[in-house]
Amino acid sequence: MDTRQIRHHTTIAFLIDSLFDDYQITLWKSTLQACRGAGINFISFLGGILWFKHFFQGSRNKIYDLVSAERIDGIIACSNTFFYNTPKDEMECYFREKFNFIPLVSVGTQLDGFPSIVSNNKIGMKELLRHLITVHGYKKIAFINGLKMNIDAYERFMAYKEILAEYEIPYDKNLVFDGEFTLESGRKAVLEILDKRKVQCDVIAAANDLMAVSVISELLHRGIDIPSGIAVTGFDNSPVLYGYYPPLTTISQPVAEMGRQAVRIISDLIGGGKVDPVTVLPTFPVIRSSCGCGMSFVDENEPDYSDALDVVFKNYSPEISFIRDSKNDKKNNAGTVVLDGLLNSLEDKIKQSIMESSPAIFYSYLRKIIHQLFIQKLKINDYYFIINPVFSSLKQSMDYRYINDIDHLQAQCMKILLRVDNYMQTRTQMVIEKDKAIVYRFVQRLSTSISREYILKAFEEELPDIGIKNFFIFIFTDEDEGKKTMAVLDFFISMDNTFEINKELKEFPANRLFPGNIRDDKVTFDIVVYPLFFKSENFGYFICSIGSFDTIIYEILHGQISGALKTSKMMTQLNDYAQKLEMLVDERTKELNKLNLDLKKANSKLENLSNIDGLTSSFNRRFFNGQLQRDWARAIRDTSILSLLLIDIDHFKRINDTIGHQGGDECLIKLVCIIKQIVKRTTDFVCRYGGEEFAIILPSIKKSDAVMLAEEIRKTVENTKFYFRDKVIRLTISIGGCSMLPRRNLKHSLLISMADKALYEAKESGRNNVKFDN
Repeated sequence: MDTRQIRHHTTIAFLIDSLFDDYQITLWKSTLQACRGAGINFISFLGGILWFKHFFQGSRNKIYDLVSAERIDGIIACSNTFFYNTPKDEMECYFREKFNFIPLVSVGTQLDGFPSIVSNNKIGMKELLRHLITVHGYKKIAFINGLKMNIDAYERFMAYKEILAEYEIPYDKNLVFDGEFTLESGRKAVLEILDKRKVQCDVIAAANDLMAVSVISELLHRGIDIPSGIAVTGFDNSPVLYGYYPPLTTISQPVAEMGRQAVRIISDLIGGGKVDPVTVLPTFPVIRSSCGCGMSFVDENEPDYSDALDVVFKNYSPEISFIRDSKNDKKNNAGTVVLDGLLNSLEDKIKQSIMESSPAIFYSYLRKIIHQLFIQKLKINDYYFIINPVFSSLKQSMDYRYINDIDHLQAQCMKILLRVDNYMQTRTQMVIEKDKAIVYRFVQRLSTSISREYILKAFEEELPDIGIKNFFIFIFTDEDEGKKTMAVLDFFISMDNTFEINKELKEFPANRLFPGNIRDDKVTFDIVVYPLFFKSENFGYFICSIGSFDTIIYEILHGQISGALKTSKMMTQLNDYAQKLEMLVDERTKELNKLNLDLKKANSKLENLSNIDGLTSSFNRRFFNGQLQRDWARAIRDTSILSLLLIDIDHFKRINDTIGHQGGDECLIKLVCIIKQIVKRTTDFVCRYGGEEFAIILPSIKKSDAVMLAEEIRKTVENTKFYFRDKVIRLTISIGGCSMLPRRNLKHSLLISMADKALYEAKESGRNNVKFDN
């Protein structure tokens, strides 16, 4: 049956390589929201970076082979992350050969032959540099560039050179440093410019926020005040800025608007309409105090009108959801009309406020706008993009005598929006942490389940709590070259009437995604599609509906489900093998001893597999629990001392946010290698205790020796350079330990509790140290 003939709604495929960094998450969410609002089906294919061979990306990106006209009417591709350091002509060739039968829109990179949506890096960078020169009078402006092959870095650097020429400021190559968009690049830039070249500067402008916050850390470490000593600016307005001081002046990209525009353009393409080959959206500065704006830019003696927003906060539900439920679409669409009406009158309210010298008029009106943002659960950052141009337009249209008044009102407006944005971020993080606790429980069940029966039971009991109403697992049955890949439905949960699954169909082409159709022509759906693989082995894919959880949940589920199913498959194969062996025993009694030996080896291999952490090859939590009980009992019998070390990587979340979870995994692997080189006794056991936590069981070792061993591990890690993609990462660890003489009236959990208490003290005392419970 031709599925295209029975579809009642347009279906869009969104191609993206991960849901880790803020850029891709924001683009993904805005595209999803726009599809929901327009009644468009949304299928997100989460693969890997094309032609990137590390971390089994080749296995991940095979999921893109399932994008076909069987289900898809149009494609939106996040091309600037979908490809890694790839020339434009190769990107264009890939899309033409792979998807020549489906309309496609490129987001982030301008590609010939495909409608493209990009942001104008120059506009925001130039406006920020003009601010630094005209408002603050800076002349010596240092610049940290990005990757040489990156088009965004090139445009930002050209804006820097053009502004210098516009204000007749000589270009000094000693003030320019070629970075790599990484934290380490910012620190190296400060060392190179200030120490090696010994160049004085007024401000350091970085091509992205990661390098900027690294510059701030290095300058503060040197005792240089920001901004009175050296001012600092960034680019991206990334969430990495939250929690940093001083607040970073930066440039915001209209990422959410890019997603909305992509949905509009692909809809026009599918409908046969004409679209512009390139849609360019402007970037704009977000002024904060790191550039020098503060008392000199905003009158601190004026009342803080942002207090008037407290009434909004009190009426706002703390349960923040980034994605609106379909049942609320009607209400939210009505809210959009109200918000659009308010924004249309914004310029008149600003004029009235300035002409009547009454800022309260504008602040009262701004509160109404923010209230509508809260009602629709939209991000404040999206409306920097709308409000700032209004002020820019007024500066051009009103008498020059009012320019200072406009600047002043704009600064207060940005101050209010930043405060509200911080509030929303805090409330959102609370919800995310609650959601993660539920997912962690599910992950624990999967990681300790070996049999297929237990795994499927975990799916049935836990997935509804995660907010996933539909969940399907498909296994490939035929992947021969030159043949169409076939799949079978292995498992599914459907809690609504969206999907009509043909359970009788034994096999179907995998590019149809699922065997069946959409049940009701009035229902739209949104799902994510992930590959199932183990190292280089692709064995299927899973589909789940999109809930309200943080996007990283899908990445966590992806890794855990793949591992659990692979273990289950190996268990099934082992059981089948065991049954065959038993049948052969009766027929071949002479080979009985040999077959029994083979069976024992297979069981031993399975037992070892269930005790080993798949990432670091250290023992896992399950093994730790059993081994500690055994060593505790042995120590009671022998009247010997038992020691335990708990190790935690300092600021590991920041490492993941900086270099990605793949880089974080590499750090975990290298850390275990270091520990194993130091802990050499066969009676000692190195175990992965949690995400970035490790435990070392040390039987028959006194406290002084355990302390020396812990210090040796800590110092070795501190002095070791961790490399990821030719970048250097510095790690430190905190260690808590305890040594005690076990007794029959005590439980082994006491040893864990005391070591954990010592670890807490190590963190509280500044991290990167060793503490033992006394």
